Amino acid sequence: MSSKPKQQDDQRVARVLGLKVPVYRRLREAIAQGESLAWLRLADPGLAGVFPNPLGFELLIEHLEVEIALERRRANFLRGLEGKELPKLEEAVQAACSEGELEDLHLELEGGPVPEGWEAPEKEEHKAFVEGLRANAGLAAALRRLFRDKAEVRVEIIEGKEQDARRFQQQAEKAQALSAFDAGGYLALRRAEHAHLLKLHFELPRPELDRHFDAEVEGAPPQERDAYLKLFLDFYAAEQQPRLVQEARARLKRKAESLALQQSWSQLENALDRGKNDGPVLGVFSHRNGKCVVALLDRGGHFLRGITVSAKASDLGEKLAAFLGEERPTLIALQADSPTRSHGGAIVDGVRAIAGKLRTALVPVAVAKTLLREVARRLEEAHLSHDERQAALLGRLGHNPRAMALHTPHIVRSYVAFRGEINSRRLDAFESIFLQSLLAARGVDLNRGNHDELRLLPGIDARAVELERSTAPFLSLEDFQHRMGLSEKDWRAACCFLRSRGSHEPLDSRPLHPIYYRPLRQAAEAAGIDLAELIREPSKVDALSWAPVLEERGWEPKVVELIRRGLLKATRRPRRATPGHTEGSRLETLEVGAKLPGKVTKLVEHGVFVDVGARREGFIHVSELADRFVKEPSEVVEEGQEVTVRVLSIDLEKQRFRLSMREPGERPARGAGAGAGPRASGSGSGSGSGSGSGSGSGSGPGKGRGPGRGPGRGPGRRGEPPEPPKPAHVRSTRPKSRRPSGRPGGRDDQRREERIVIGKDPRAAELREELDPTNPFLQFFKAQQKETEAQDPEE
Repeated sequence: MSSKPKQQDDQRVARVLGLKVPVYRRLREAIAQGESLAWLRLADPGLAGVFPNPLGFELLIEHLEVEIALERRRANFLRGLEGKELPKLEEAVQAACSEGELEDLHLELEGGPVPEGWEAPEKEEHKAFVEGLRANAGLAAALRRLFRDKAEVRVEIIEGKEQDARRFQQQAEKAQALSAFDAGGYLALRRAEHAHLLKLHFELPRPELDRHFDAEVEGAPPQERDAYLKLFLDFYAAEQQPRLVQEARARLKRKAESLALQQSWSQLENALDRGKNDGPVLGVFSHRNGKCVVALLDRGGHFLRGITVSAKASDLGEKLAAFLGEERPTLIALQADSPTRSHGGAIVDGVRAIAGKLRTALVPVAVAKTLLREVARRLEEAHLSHDERQAALLGRLGHNPRAMALHTPHIVRSYVAFRGEINSRRLDAFESIFLQSLLAARGVDLNRGNHDELRLLPGIDARAVELERSTAPFLSLEDFQHRMGLSEKDWRAACCFLRSRGSHEPLDSRPLHPIYYRPLRQAAEAAGIDLAELIREPSKVDALSWAPVLEERGWEPKVVELIRRGLLKATRRPRRATPGHTEGSRLETLEVGAKLPGKVTKLVEHGVFVDVGARREGFIHVSELADRFVKEPSEVVEEGQEVTVRVLSIDLEKQRFRLSMREPGERPARGAGAGAGPRASGSGSGSGSGSGSGSGSGSGPGKGRGPGRGPGRGPGRRGEPPEPPKPAHVRSTRPKSRRPSGRPGGRDDQRREERIVIGKDPRAAELREELDPTNPFLQFFKAQQKETEAQDPEE
């Protein structure tokens, strides 16, 4: 092919990827030559400083590979058109933007394939009409555009699964436009679909198809419109719709995967990009009955002892003090499940009262399960039970998160939401890129790096390096290359991470690639500046005379910035925030019961969302907006209103929290009538055991929780002993009226006497009749009962 079409292709792909043409060409050529992605991002002079974000670079490379494959197929298509004199088709091939469009254009040459089981119409003209539809590339392209713009996504909950799929009920109420569909929630829908809770339907509205038939389809006689319309609809449903739906699903899935990986990256940096903890560490997880398993680790991360305590015990503080002894932990790692969140707070408060200042770290359940499955037992853990070891592993993760991530790489993917729905190849790449970013930030020492670090480096064999340095330590990076004999590509990739802090070459201890050593010295000598002075003050690098050095090698001026940053000491990687987005406080900083100022951001049918400065907005249910009945949230608040809210609950595992605008303490139920005050006392038959039904107008100390019939905590009347609790089968025959309280016949009507029926449960016979007489277990027990009665007639 000529150079002109090639140049046009490069410009088109670079525009799609958002890159400059030289950068795109450099990337394409380097990938074709098999260069390491770490080298291209971190040290390649042609791409110096272009891609600071490792995850963004990985997503770009994936997109680039898709575009390269598309260009390869386009070139093959155009090569097949040479000599056929089809200029319009060649122009359409050049303008195609996806694999699907190229497939449509193939119809002009070969026609569409006949689907399996297709039955040709009886009339020849009908058969010819369908074959014409199948070979019409213009019609296929028009249907593709129509589907992209007008198609709808409908969620159908499977019959009998309404309870399990109730979280998708709002989405199932109406169809959503495919063009405006939120890809962020697609993985959740996909998981529910695989669990047979719902079905996703991608379909074009029938009126759109009818209009498309009238405007685009040719060859249909007007007098037989209905017959030809049916042929067109059958053709679309059997041959076009499956392809379009498959492409829409693939597009949504890929976008949803990218969003999930991007959201997990910042969470991983906060959780795992931390070094060793200075003091002792506690690991805690709880059972639902309140039993908490606590493991204590020393400063080196080794297990000391464990204990099982009850979070509800009155002597919890004394037990924890005896358990800790002289150790004063500085960090406590808790499993982020419901029981631990419910009962772990008591452990944290107890330890904080003993040790003083204490940091907490929450570990997702998936991470804890990965540690249990993939981390081998240490010698000191051989005698531990399953629960004790789980607490010890939580403590080890809190003690040195980075080391545990390098030792057990799969905990990285444990932080990814809906990872079961994400392509495994993308998860592997995500895991590798994140761990390499941890190593690149601080480097790996040649002689001190452990096996977990060395095996993650590209281009080297960790076992071979360990064997070689066991004979003698490496003196420098140059000595390492001389003894290991790596290829040029492997050497370039490995030196992006390797350091030699005891080397005779002072630059080996800096995050500067060896290919820049000689240019730096050349520029320093030309300026008369000593290399040691540049190492002490890297800012002086900008003042050197770089023009002849860069011109000699054909490098861009941006290489100077890369060299200057390479002379700086490795520091903690700065947190990256989304442009234009202010990072809020973590949910771990919130406390239940705290009052916070907030701003209403959104009103929905069953509540409102409020921004209180956290990373996510809190939710106020409609029942927590006021002490009275509220039908619509707009009755109380409006969007943009400043409010004061109270934190009701925090769910760290799902990263959400609930708020309230009601005052704490004992309060009436919403919609309670007159006399149902916050301390409604039982009069009449109210009792201290909670079975009374006082009307709320009495003056005794019994406390009612509802509109006059709550459980009392004191005697029903002053000086009278409380009535004994009534059995469970007691049934009240008092009519339940929906009329407002205060009117005759309502729940608070004191003129109506309450009738209590005491005796056997009147439904006992009904329940007995509901049993299946053919049940084998029932027949067995009846036979046993008859046999017992026959042996002992008197009993």
